[in-house]
Amino acid sequence: GGVGRVELQKRFDLLIEAFAELRHQDNRLKLLIAGEGSLLEPLRAEVRRRKLDKHCRLIGHCEKMTDIYQALDVLVQSSDYEGTPTVVVEAMALGIPIVATDAGGTSQLIQNQQHGRIVPCQNIPALIAATRETLESPTRSREMAMSARQRVETQLSFEERTRQLEAIY
Repeated sequence: GGVGRVELQKRFDLLIEAFAELRHQDNRLKLLIAGEGSLLEPLRAEVRRRKLDKHCRLIGHCEKMTDIYQALDVLVQSSDYEGTPTVVVEAMALGIPIVATDAGGTSQLIQNQQHGRIVPCQNIPALIAATRETLESPTRSREMAMSARQRVETQLSFEERTRQLEAIY
C-alpha cells in the first residue's frame, strides 16, 4: 500500500504501474492507497483503465491511519522528492516493512537492507523487484521492520533528536 498526499511528487502513478505488473505475477495481491489530493480522480481513472478497480482502492482521507498501516503487508513510498517522509517514519514506528525510493531524507532514515529496501526514484523495475522480495521473504522483511522500529525508538526518538540538537548548541 501507499500513504500520502495524492500529488505528482508522490508518484502514485508509478506505484499503480508497478502493482499492475506484480498483480500479473500474483493475482492475490491488492493495493490500498490512502490520502487526498488533486490527482485522486485521475489515478482512480487510471486504475479503471488498467482494469484494476477490483484489486486497487484509493480510499482518500482516513482518520484512523494506524488501521491503514496495520492492514499493509508493505508500505511502498514511490516519491520523486521528499524532505523527511513522515509516512516512512510512521511505518517504521509501527513495524511495517518498507520499500521506498531514495528521495530526499529517506535514505537517512532507512539503511538499505537493514531497515527496509531503498530503490532509485522512477525505477519501476527496481520498485517491482524490491516489493516482490519484501512479499516473498516475510521473515527477512519482518526482521528489517523490527530493526526500523528499534531505530525510531532509539536514534530517531524525540529525546535523542533533542539531545543531538542541544549538543550542537
